[in-house]
Amino acid sequence: MMETKSVIMTGSQIRFALRSKFSHGDIDVAFDLLMAMSDAAEGIIVEYDPRVKLLGSENRGGVSCFLDSTLFALFCRLDSFEAMLYNTFEDEPRNRLALLLRLWVNLFRRGKLIKTDITKLIQDSLAECGWVEAGKLEQQDASEAFTFITGKLQLPLLTLKMDLYHTGSEDKTDDHKFINERLLEVAIPSDPSGSAHTITLEDCLEQYFNNRVEIRRYLERRSTMGSTKSFEANPKGSAIHVETVEVDSDSFLTTPLSPSPSISPSMMLSTMQSNTRTPSIIQQRFIPDPDDVDDANTLDVDGKRPLGGTRNGSIRKEVVIPAWQFFSLIRA
Repeated sequence: MMETKSVIMTGSQIRFALRSKFSHGDIDVAFDLLMAMSDAAEGIIVEYDPRVKLLGSENRGGVSCFLDSTLFALFCRLDSFEAMLYNTFEDEPRNRLALLLRLWVNLFRRGKLIKTDITKLIQDSLAECGWVEAGKLEQQDASEAFTFITGKLQLPLLTLKMDLYHTGSEDKTDDHKFINERLLEVAIPSDPSGSAHTITLEDCLEQYFNNRVEIRRYLERRSTMGSTKSFEANPKGSAIHVETVEVDSDSFLTTPLSPSPSISPSMMLSTMQSNTRTPSIIQQRFIPDPDDVDDANTLDVDGKRPLGGTRNGSIRKEVVIPAWQFFSLIRA
């Protein structure tokens, strides 16, 4: 056995260092690998040095790029994700995974090329922790690798505040709430004109944190102005013009139209006859009385109306309306 600092290196670890693809039997290179293993066992993580040329890792079987790219993105120049590598756990599989990731980071930041045998150890450790597919020579998803690793090693969650602004009635539980995420699924914004040669990360983040969605809300006139005012009070929404029009679906079809001078009455009549009524976006929904236990059995499969008889409750109209969705990151 060899003792280095406060960690005792066993014979099996020394044989692994000598026989690994990293050293190929070279004693000096094997000693460097043992030093990296010793640091990883002690919980030491090498700091990023911009003067060191990073070589990355070899692709194992042509399918380990999902893991290589994920670890590269996490630990190339950032220290934000190092906190999870210092955690200790009650079960051995997660402790082993954290140790192997510390070893990967130490070799990587020292400018060493990560060989496939070390990648295999990490994949086997992921399988032991519950992600069985990661241990196979098959391509996996990088976002799934990130979610699994950060979840198993208990990376702190990001807290986001979500605000919805619309012209319907306000619902505090749905329109203003806090959510916790580890991964933001940021999409690439579309460019219908094809004029944008470069799409920046700021554009992607802006569309994610400030976007338009459709929601289902109870539309009532008395809360329209209040909701609009709350939207205008938001500094992000001040540059957006919102027009709200409440239309009854039945009266809309019977409203007389005044023909313009260029359209004859016969042409208008034929046009109106050819138009068919489209399905209304307004849907009726039966809201049972919470004090009447029998109301729960009176709803049909889609929950829109009672099947029969008179029950306590109310019929409310819901409408799909556009809303602006804002996210703001709450720093810990």
